[in-house]
Amino acid sequence: IIISNIISTPLKKLSVIVDNLRENKKVDFLENVSNDEIGKLHNAIKNLYKSLNSESKLKENAQSKVDLSLKIFDQALEGIIITDSKNNIILINKAFTDITGYEMDEVYGKNPAILASKLQDDEFYRNMWNSLKSDGKWDGLIKNRKKDGTIYEEYLKISSLKDEDGQIINYLATFNSGF
Repeated sequence: IIISNIISTPLKKLSVIVDNLRENKKVDFLENVSNDEIGKLHNAIKNLYKSLNSESKLKENAQSKVDLSLKIFDQALEGIIITDSKNNIILINKAFTDITGYEMDEVYGKNPAILASKLQDDEFYRNMWNSLKSDGKWDGLIKNRKKDGTIYEEYLKISSLKDEDGQIINYLATFNSGF
């Protein structure tokens, strides 16, 4: 009976710890555990718990950053366009729609040239693309056309987004027409 209690009491305590972990309840790990197999099991569960708890906090932190980024994107006052490496629109924000009149389903997969007013010549666009290729960015004033045909002037900033190998994977354009 004494040997049975020596084994069963710590196992019952470990069982309670595991049940509390499973049910997301407060866990009180034991202090001064023995160095036998049960003590080692206790310490392994405790270390696993700490590791999982730390990982969970990191994920929560990362998720809150993602949520903040989405709010910034959605609530920015500047129009935002993200294209793929071939300059096909893959994402716009609400301000883009407010400024241009175009909804996402109308521009997805299209080139931002759908906004072109034809008031800039080919040399203007050649210079813009040369700057993007050599410097990874371009900014300046441009006249574009809204969905309803209205011409508007905007201050446009374009930057290339690159992967770890330096290859362009996206372009990011932000613009403001209320300057």
